[in-house]
Amino acid sequence: NVESWEEAGAKDMRQRAYDRWTGMLEAYVPPPIDPATKEALEAFVARRKGELPDAWY
Repeated sequence: NVESWEEAGAKDMRQRAYDRWTGMLEAYVPPPIDPATKEALEAFVARRKGELPDAWY
């Protein structure tokens, strides 16, 4: 009912989704990655960025 909803903070769907999303971001722990794999990925990205024209990203 409305009273219970108001007592719980009166959050609509957008507010509840935002709270859940920010909570998930705060709790995120990146998975472990082998240092050699990470280095290879970073080298690949750097090489590809060098091959592409500058953009807004």
